[in-house]
Amino acid sequence: MVKDFLKNVSEEFLDSLFPENITCFNCGRELKENENYLCDDCLNRFEKIKNCCKKCGDIINDQSEFCDDCKNNKRFFDRAISPFEYSGTAQRLIYKLKYNKEKFIAKVFAKPLVDCFNENKLEKVDIITCVPLSSKRKKERRFNQAEIIAKEFVKELGFKIEEKYNLVSRVKDTPTQTNLTKNERHENLKDAFKLACDEKDVKGKNILIVDDVFTTGATMDEMSKLLKKKKCGKI
Repeated sequence: MVKDFLKNVSEEFLDSLFPENITCFNCGRELKENENYLCDDCLNRFEKIKNCCKKCGDIINDQSEFCDDCKNNKRFFDRAISPFEYSGTAQRLIYKLKYNKEKFIAKVFAKPLVDCFNENKLEKVDIITCVPLSSKRKKERRFNQAEIIAKEFVKELGFKIEEKYNLVSRVKDTPTQTNLTKNERHENLKDAFKLACDEKDVKGKNILIVDDVFTTGATMDEMSKLLKKKKCGKI
């Protein structure tokens, strides 16, 4: 009870330091009328992905449509997109959201994600979900950063998508993927997920999965593999 009270007080304090549409979430500078959550200087420091693989969204340095990884390996998801490289300002903000519990930062990513979604003209989405945390990890962190980002994305989107953040559960408390090779990441995630709803709820449905960071795509692949077995539509 005391913990919850202190947690609420700390979040309210952070909100008072960075009130919406008054100060920049990154540098704290006062925002102009046309700026939203981030000042233009901080927003322009995000490294936008320009030429990318049409399957996994990874950066390509030539004129190919697909990266070598996607050409040579089966992917279970249909397409992955991201508005920014995981570097610089974007990386620092994700770190603050994830480990400093500065949940208000999720608002920063909402509009860029919506812009990316619209620019890529994705097929109709029936369900939005997120990559789940293990019960142990969620208990430690007390929130799922991917879920918070997804909820802010839906608010900004302007039309309704069915939100099912408990669509899939994580049944293996896998070690961090950070220092693993691609093959080790896939092995680490083997049988890590299970469907947490009725199969008929996903059959034929196009599903949008949100995660905070996309590296090799191993997590997205394993989750998509499970959903494709349950006869979902596009992912």
